[in-house]
Amino acid sequence: MREVVIVGASLAGTRTAEALRRAGYDGTLTLVGREPHPPYDRPPLTKAALVRGPELESLVLPSTVDLDARWITGHWATDLDLTDRHLRLDTGERLRFDGLVIATGASARRLRPSGVGPLVHHIRTFEDCVQLHQALAAPDQKVLVIGAGLLGSEVASVAVARGHRVTLVEATEGPMLGALGPEISAYCARLHRARGVELRTSTVVLSLSPETWRGKKATAVLEDRSSGDRWAARADVVVAALGTVPETGWLRESGLDSDGGVRTDGSLTALDRYGVPVAGVVAVGDVARAPQPLVGGIARRVEHWTAAAGHAEIAAATLLGSAAAGSAPVPSFGTEQHGFEIRAVGLPGVGDATTVVDGTLEDHRFVAKRTLRGRLVGAVAVNHTAGLTPYRAELERQTARTPEATPGGK
Repeated sequence: MREVVIVGASLAGTRTAEALRRAGYDGTLTLVGREPHPPYDRPPLTKAALVRGPELESLVLPSTVDLDARWITGHWATDLDLTDRHLRLDTGERLRFDGLVIATGASARRLRPSGVGPLVHHIRTFEDCVQLHQALAAPDQKVLVIGAGLLGSEVASVAVARGHRVTLVEATEGPMLGALGPEISAYCARLHRARGVELRTSTVVLSLSPETWRGKKATAVLEDRSSGDRWAARADVVVAALGTVPETGWLRESGLDSDGGVRTDGSLTALDRYGVPVAGVVAVGDVARAPQPLVGGIARRVEHWTAAAGHAEIAAATLLGSAAAGSAPVPSFGTEQHGFEIRAVGLPGVGDATTVVDGTLEDHRFVAKRTLRGRLVGAVAVNHTAGLTPYRAELERQTARTPEATPGGK
């Protein structure tokens, strides 16, 4: 293998480039990144960077490896030809490869049409953070946050701490429900309300008024899905935190199974639409739909920093045909909301039962484990990160002894 192209120059892509060089790969290396910036860290965009104002220099990912690579930034891949082993860029340039790393990540799911005007913000990129920080600079505004997942909850926390009147709307029964499970979600709901956030669960946005296009206050029509009640909410700033969509449009005609992310086997080798591994092509990070041992090898995307970074060694070993680098790290994520640190390991959202094993919810310092049919699948800690250590270790043991899913496991 003498020519490796990495499409996607954020965390997963750059870490895979570093892993290749550390493993002794000395061929040509090309990284293609849609954004014009050097690779940077995204989690702070809804945390410290949103509070104090984003500075790119403080977000740039450090590197201890001389990549000796060609960087193509501000451009993107438009299509992939696996037969002739090349891809095409938006400039028309064709890049040939022996090895391909698909690391295009995901983009923010957007309101229609095209974001619904200048008052509506999405947050995924550095520029998104800059614009939202500026929008929140004026005092005492009405802020409507649509979506109470991880990012939406963090934005609501930042906005209310800055003195804004915040309404947080969530279509499901609670904030971060899919990530934490119902009991911890209910705890987070109480945190929001105690800090002055008007949290509306089981609620959807039916429409946003046309005046958002003219930069005036937005009027959103909301509907409570349980009662059918409807009402109007006015807002100076609207933030759409609706999750993400994997960046796979350029793969539509490639023959890869790319619906909902690029499906891979346990080695992160990409699979075609018949479930057959495609040699020399791997997928990493948010775009990869890889088998997850904690849920029986079901292929799913895990959009956490640790997963993006942890895929690198496995993907590099796969491309170079070297000894397996082991299993991907146990997923983990963290968030700060209303002054509380919430940390999780595993996949707590897939569990069907919650047990508080240390501390109490009332004291805002506890550890809760999440099980699925009696088997540990995750744990959550509030202001007690050290308490996750034994559960992380147990999940790592489970992952290590779980038989690898058959290639292309659904």
